[in-house]
Amino acid sequence: MQPPGDSSYWYVVERLDTIKRFDATDEITDTTTPVLNVQVGASGEGGLLSFAFHPDFAANGQAFLSYTVTGPDSDTLLISRATSHDGGASFDSASEKILLTLVQPFTNHDGGRIVFGPDEFFIGFGDGGSAGDPFNNAQNTKVLLSKRLRIDLDSGNPYGIPSNNPFAAGGGRCEIYTYGLPNSWQFSFDCDTGELWQGDVGQEMREEVDNIDIGGNHGWRYYEGSLALSQGLRRARPVSLASGRIRPR
Repeated sequence: MQPPGDSSYWYVVERLDTIKRFDATDEITDTTTPVLNVQVGASGEGGLLSFAFHPDFAANGQAFLSYTVTGPDSDTLLISRATSHDGGASFDSASEKILLTLVQPFTNHDGGRIVFGPDEFFIGFGDGGSAGDPFNNAQNTKVLLSKRLRIDLDSGNPYGIPSNNPFAAGGGRCEIYTYGLPNSWQFSFDCDTGELWQGDVGQEMREEVDNIDIGGNHGWRYYEGSLALSQGLRRARPVSLASGRIRPR
């Protein structure tokens, strides 16, 4: 990845603990420079999972991290902010501020992707792991597991909530943008349309590519793609397919 508006360097995230950069003019290189070391716990699918530059990085030097730490009973996923005072040549580890923490009941399905979209900052969390979402986190809007979040990093303490988030006025966690996602570890915005697309893992038969809409319920744990799963048949709601998009009704 590269900072907004600056193509001088590429930045690489290494899962075990380090963010490095190298000169973008080097087509092939084995010379990289560490810019930040992070104390992570990398059990299971954890580790240093994602890194994102603030859209106004050139002015404020801010970048954001997603990583896990290992505790005595479970892993915890952290979203934090770090600041560079030299244009990205290094990040001040002492400047790190934790913005959000989420306990993982198991060591898989962490998710952890973070992205700045056309409007605000997006975070993807998995369902917390094991298989089949045993605690039904995906359909529980009181928890952040198995959700796509949208928050405002330029207001509030430690962050603000966009007023049109589905549960901004109550009824669920105000950070939630959409829910019902098993482990959407990768997502991005279409450069032309601004649409949010994600790749998601399956349970038994199908992987998914989903178009993410605000307030959408994408079906997990009752559906895997368009297939009803046995543990959710009694409570499942029908799913329609249109133009390759999976949309629970």
